[in-house]
Amino acid sequence: MPCRIPDDAPAHAGRHDDALASFGKAAEISGRAPYYVSALAWAQATAGRTTDAREGLAELEARANSEYVSPIHLAFVHGALGDLDRGFARLEDAVRARACWIGAPRLPMFDG
Repeated sequence: MPCRIPDDAPAHAGRHDDALASFGKAAEISGRAPYYVSALAWAQATAGRTTDAREGLAELEARANSEYVSPIHLAFVHGALGDLDRGFARLEDAVRARACWIGAPRLPMFDG
């Protein structure tokens, strides 16, 4: 499946239901690929659905024990949940791992 970022404009316009639907569909279609799970958890956190966002984060952290989950995907969610120390720690991990997404600062998750 080609990597495509769903439209993040609804999240930034405060249309959280639209953003959640978009990212939720992307997670479903991708078979819950880590990027899309992190994007959904990010959208949930920005919509104030922190319990759902923490569940997505827990899924990613558990999956990281058996498959590759980029630290930058974890950073997205930690940052949206307001856990900046962990978010920056995961960004540092991403730099050390030379994660491909680290060079994409225009991702919606980095807007603030």
